[in-house]
Amino acid sequence: MKIHNSIEHLFRHEYGKITAALTSKFSSYQIDLIEDSVQEALLKAMKLWSFQEMPENPSAWLYRVASNHLIDQLRRAKKSVEYDFPENFLIEEITHDDSSILSGIKDEQLKMIFACCHPILNDTEQIILSLKLISGFGIKEISSALLKNEEAVKKAITRAKLKFKNEIGKIEVPNERELNQRLNSVLKVIYLIFNEGYKSTGGETLVKKDVCLEAIRLAEILTENKICDVPQLNALLSLMCFNAARFEARINENEELVTLENQNRNLWDKELINAGMYYLDK
Repeated sequence: MKIHNSIEHLFRHEYGKITAALTSKFSSYQIDLIEDSVQEALLKAMKLWSFQEMPENPSAWLYRVASNHLIDQLRRAKKSVEYDFPENFLIEEITHDDSSILSGIKDEQLKMIFACCHPILNDTEQIILSLKLISGFGIKEISSALLKNEEAVKKAITRAKLKFKNEIGKIEVPNERELNQRLNSVLKVIYLIFNEGYKSTGGETLVKKDVCLEAIRLAEILTENKICDVPQLNALLSLMCFNAARFEARINENEELVTLENQNRNLWDKELINAGMYYLDK
């Protein structure tokens, strides 16, 4: 159980990063194979790490396995004509970690966030695709976040991915006008990611801290872009930090939610409270 919890935690943190990096490299047209490859890397990790130690850099390991699997699939499907792969690019076995393999990943995620909120997609499709590709949400989680039935979510994902594949192509950071047009949609997605973690609908826990912290991390990436660093973003970050600060006090020893007035304030995270104040005053 412990190793599976570790894998789930890692999956939450790395799914969007790896998907973004591979989509940036191979284009949106390959998104189905990219998702399959990321899932394959996770399954391989579950099998291997159940009886041997995790590598020193599990993120790089997962990226390398997913990338190799994707390239193999592209070659088999004869879809790799436009990519001139050197013969030694495909590594059959992972024998070492490369700490630089995910360098520049923040830029790739920024591209991916705004690609998922492309105007070719309607509002619902933007949100659903973002939750699916950026944060690896399952059907049940998306359904709960949007108050939609699961069958409707499945159909919406299919439609959104078809548009994403055929219309977007190369993943790029939009220009200033496009950034401004899409920013509200991006902020809505980040809020929904945080909200799903704050009161989880999937798994055994009422609160998924790593999901909430992932939402905060994505928002912090946006603050590094001066066009995106607007009052609405800082207000959202402040709200998320203040709420995240109460994680340890929200659940009692019986795994029950504790209301605000009954929480032990000594358990509140002062670092997150200070971060919330920083973004509130920014």
